[in-house]
Amino acid sequence: MTRLKAAILEQGLTQRELAQMINQSPSSISQVINGFMRPWPKLRREIAEALHIPENELFDEKGNLIESDAEYIKIPLKKYA
Repeated sequence: MTRLKAAILEQGLTQRELAQMINQSPSSISQVINGFMRPWPKLRREIAEALHIPENELFDEKGNLIESDAEYIKIPLKKYA
């Protein structure tokens, strides 16, 4: 699992919610998260800022996703009204 995907899960966000936060299409975000598209510098910065995580912890200098070395992640439960 990549650090980006882990961060999204840990924060209890969906791909659609992240896309809305940074005014991007859910399709673009999905392609980045799943490694089908390498994001341009502005998009990397926007994603990192939205997640409150330094960009260099999510992406390498070429914009590739960084793999997570965590053995497990904590995923918050969503409460539905």
